[in-house]
Amino acid sequence: MAHSSLPISSPDFRALFESAPGLYLVLKPDLTIVAATDAYLRVTMTKREEILGRGIFDVFPDNPNDPTATGVSNLRSSLERVLQNQVSDAMAVQKYDIRRPKSQGGGFEEKYWSPINSPLVGAAGEIIYIIHRVEDMTEFVRLAQKGHETKDFFESVVENIPIMIFIKEACDLRFVRMNKAGQRLLGYSQEELLGKNDYDFFPNEEASFFIRADRKTLQGGKCELIEEESIHTKEGKRKILRTRKIPLLGFDGTPQYLLGISEDITERKRAEEVLRQSEEAFRLLVEGVQDYAIFMLSPQGHVVSWNKGAERIKGYKVDEIIGKHFSCFYPPEAIAQGKPEQELRTAMEQGHINNQGWRVRKDGQQFLANVVITAIFDKDGCLQGFAQITRDITERERIERALYERTIELAEARTERAEARSQQAEMNSEKAIRASELNYRRLFEAAKDGILVLDAETGQISDVNPFLVELLGFSHAEMVGKTVGELSPFKDIESNQAMLELQKNGYARYEDLPLETMDNRRIAVEFVSNVYQAGDKKVIQCNIRDITERKHAEDEIRALNVELEQRVAERTAQLEAFSYSVSHDLRAPLRHVIGFVELLEKDAKPSLSEKSLRHIKTISRSAKRMGDLIDDLLEFSRLGQSELQKTEVNLDELIQDTVSDFRSETKERNIAWTIHALPLVWADFALLRMVLVNLISNAVKFTGGRTEARIEIGCYPTTSVETVIFIRDNGTGFDPKYTEKLFGVFERLHSQNEFEGTGIGLANVQRIIRKHGGRAWAETPAKELQ
Repeated sequence: MAHSSLPISSPDFRALFESAPGLYLVLKPDLTIVAATDAYLRVTMTKREEILGRGIFDVFPDNPNDPTATGVSNLRSSLERVLQNQVSDAMAVQKYDIRRPKSQGGGFEEKYWSPINSPLVGAAGEIIYIIHRVEDMTEFVRLAQKGHETKDFFESVVENIPIMIFIKEACDLRFVRMNKAGQRLLGYSQEELLGKNDYDFFPNEEASFFIRADRKTLQGGKCELIEEESIHTKEGKRKILRTRKIPLLGFDGTPQYLLGISEDITERKRAEEVLRQSEEAFRLLVEGVQDYAIFMLSPQGHVVSWNKGAERIKGYKVDEIIGKHFSCFYPPEAIAQGKPEQELRTAMEQGHINNQGWRVRKDGQQFLANVVITAIFDKDGCLQGFAQITRDITERERIERALYERTIELAEARTERAEARSQQAEMNSEKAIRASELNYRRLFEAAKDGILVLDAETGQISDVNPFLVELLGFSHAEMVGKTVGELSPFKDIESNQAMLELQKNGYARYEDLPLETMDNRRIAVEFVSNVYQAGDKKVIQCNIRDITERKHAEDEIRALNVELEQRVAERTAQLEAFSYSVSHDLRAPLRHVIGFVELLEKDAKPSLSEKSLRHIKTISRSAKRMGDLIDDLLEFSRLGQSELQKTEVNLDELIQDTVSDFRSETKERNIAWTIHALPLVWADFALLRMVLVNLISNAVKFTGGRTEARIEIGCYPTTSVETVIFIRDNGTGFDPKYTEKLFGVFERLHSQNEFEGTGIGLANVQRIIRKHGGRAWAETPAKELQ
């Protein structure tokens, strides 16, 4: 990751903390207040200069008018547990009234809070501060105390949420509720649906599918996700839904109702099908090309696609080559010189590279190839991979060499004739010349490239072969005796420039020279020429190959690539916006669910059985996990929209600060940390910290089964402009064949029971690093840290 050495001013962390949106208070171990956020001061009606340096219970005493007040005693107990155990302590919702300033009438205002107290541990393992964070739950509790208002609130949420929500009886699966979104989607009113089941509305096959899925959910007693299910509306239209079905249990633990939440994904599936057809058309176009090897490479140079032309030219079948590094196409000496990696770097820096060199087939045979490598970037400028087009030019070079050698032979034969001393020698020389001319003429006439021969001194055309006559549309007589500039195909400025270069340097080569035929067609040619000595004069031989069709194919492929990238970008943006919207809309109801479950556990705990309490804890854990997943989705969506705020970042300090956050929660484990010296980098501080937290958290998590865990953080030495940071551990590891899946959204290589997680962390890492113009990858060396 590139960085700048420009000096920057250090951020004012106190000002950053005080302006944070959360309600935070910082305490010393003696419970003296040392810092508070502006948001905390507003909610508690206090001023910073009046509370700093004072004990928390001096500032916030119990309400003397409430003999049942327990706020002080409960908070004191929680803080003592934090000091004793050095772990965070989350408290249940507390009634803790706040004193009003005299300017606002004095007295105490009724308040409810959800506090959590967390220790901040110093380098020596002692607590140096306690972070006291609260959420104001007053309005939520007041709503809970007003049952009918709460009911109206949830009724409004269910009715107006833009996705279909329905409820069925567990016994005979008859509808008892369908929200407005569901009524609009299906075309049936609430009155038409109530008291009836799926067989009353949908075709038997569909209804049977729905009933089987409902029974499975109720019998399993857990949420079931149906990724795709087909349903026909009242108007006969077919819709595709993504449905989550949840059993609603009674107090006896048996299912009483079935809750369904369905999302209409019809348009999304249609868009995916259009994209698939476009990709299929592109694939068929590429695979149909036989004369060129066309394939795609990953950013690291591994083969990810393969066409028929590549199979014919290089000898590998698809299942033999996919996943291999493209360096296998180079001779050993080129690999030793680092030529494959050098060509990828050049293509990435310049956009593409066009060169000629020796390549190796599967059977070890070498061939001369013309190679074009083009770097593929997404809309953010992040490297997606490379497109490579390879053409076998061995035969062309052989013909050019043969023509060259024949030309030399002709020149030598003519020289011998001029030097002959006798009539017999002259006759023999003339015979040899005729034979050589005949051989040359045969090659000249049969060549499948256009050949143009000029007098080097006068520039006049002395001969053209039949292929060039057919290509340009001019007869032999119309071209011989004229200069190139007198022929209309070569009157183009660029063509004239080629002729001037040829006469000046004796050599000219153009990969894409524009010519115009007699019938006014514009064609593109490869133009290669040399000056040879033929007897007592110099001649210029020009080889001209028509590459018009190849250029059209390349242009079409580039256009298809641009269209495909645009469609992928549009689809990604739509999915991000959808994920953000759904995640955002679900957060508030989910917080209410968690709060009500905690209230239920607190108020009804003495009257509930252990089994019911376990159910409540299961609901709470599931809701919190869903909350984590929603937060991760929101964060993933925001990353696509946020702009980088780059500053100079001291990686040594950032790593030490990040690792210290993990030491308290892993103090019971035997972890050996090895942290090497790290450089300064130019990056977005907050996003880079998120990357490190994700990677170090994974290292801690996946070494959980080790008696002695080892985690190493350092920087690889490199001569390139990149800064390569590694985080290495002796954890569980992964199968290398699934490496490409590691950085995908929701891609997990281990079950939830083995290791917890949402499947979004590494996707965030990949996205952040790519926004910085870098790359992230994973390796699993055999027994490296075992």
